[in-house]
Amino acid sequence: MEFIPGEPERRLAWVTACAGRTVAIRDAERDVSLHALIAVQLDARVRLTCEQVRRDVLRQLHIPEHLMGVTKMKDATFLLRFVQPAQRNAALVRGLLAAGRTRLHLMPWTRQFGATAASKLPYRVRVCIEGIPEHAAHIEVLSKLFPPNAIID
Repeated sequence: MEFIPGEPERRLAWVTACAGRTVAIRDAERDVSLHALIAVQLDARVRLTCEQVRRDVLRQLHIPEHLMGVTKMKDATFLLRFVQPAQRNAALVRGLLAAGRTRLHLMPWTRQFGATAASKLPYRVRVCIEGIPEHAAHIEVLSKLFPPNAIID
């Protein structure tokens, strides 16, 4: 089997990638911030499914089922996505909602949700870049791919 760089099944589980902030990303983030809420369980011992959360939230907010979706982000944390921003705002005003045998705390989604502070500790890493053109194989050209504070050997 030929190795294809970037194949998902060949990536390490703990490796994350960063991408530049584009207009498309900015627009998508704005759309989510206008239409979505984060719902966090107050009692994480209770295991909830997306369907349980969706059913209970729809019942309490009195909205049709096609106007809201639920995605599980991690244990005890769900993303509620509303079709209309007015519905999102009405849900946010309610504060707490019951789901299963627990309650959900609602808060607005922001692009900082789930962000971790970057470590200030220096570390060393070996990077292998494959498939670059011959003219770009010089250290001066490649150094532009890394942050200015990176030390490149």
